[in-house]
Parts: sequence; C-alpha cells; structure tokens
Amino acid sequence: MLNKLEKLTERYHELNKELSDPDIFKDREKSLKLTKEQKELEEVVRVAQEYKNILNQIEGDEQIIEEEEDRELREIAEEELEELNTKKESLEEKIKMMLVPKDPQDSKNAIMEIRAGT
Repeated sequence: MLNKLEKLTERYHELNKELSDPDIFKDREKSLKLTKEQKELEEVVRVAQEYKNILNQIEGDEQIIEEEEDRELREIAEEELEELNTKKESLEEKIKMMLVPKDPQDSKNAIMEIRAGT
C-alpha cells in the first residue's frame, strides 16, 4: 500500500510541475484533464502524508518504549501508541476506499425526467 501511495504522490508532484508551466494552458483540453487528475489526487496525497506521519510517530514511540528507562515517559509513549494505532487503522480503511478505482460513469451527467401521475 505504501508503494501505491508513493507512486500517487509522485504523480501528484509531476502534475503540479506540469501545471506550473504557463504553456500548458494553451491546450485547454489537456490543461482541464491535468487539473482534474490533480484535484482527484489531492485528497489521497494529503491522507497519505498524514498516514506516513503517524507511522513515523509510532516508530518513535516504540523506540521510546524499548530504550527509555524513565517509567513515566514509557507510560506516556504507550498511551500515545494506542491512540496512534487507532488512527492508523482508520486511515488505512480510508486509504483503501480512496484507492478503489473510480467508475468511469460516475463523472458523467445524467438527465432524469419526473412526470406527475406516471
């Protein structure tokens, strides 16, 4: 999952780089496509960064628990570790839902006619 998130983050940064070039806006269709893709990746990248930060904090807390001699500090790290593991699990579920491929029909318009008495 981390590899997939890393690839999406790289793609997001590539899109930012491409969209920073003023010449891209000469081709309206391409610029709209890139802007739309960037917008779709924006939330995933934000959540991925949050997930990575939590993983780093978990690693730091585990290191404190293993190496620290101060009992109070270890207890604080253990409490924080429980909270971080809960956040990690919820973020993993959120990321899994975000990584599910979108249905191409979702972005299309639909016309619905409602008639009275039918």
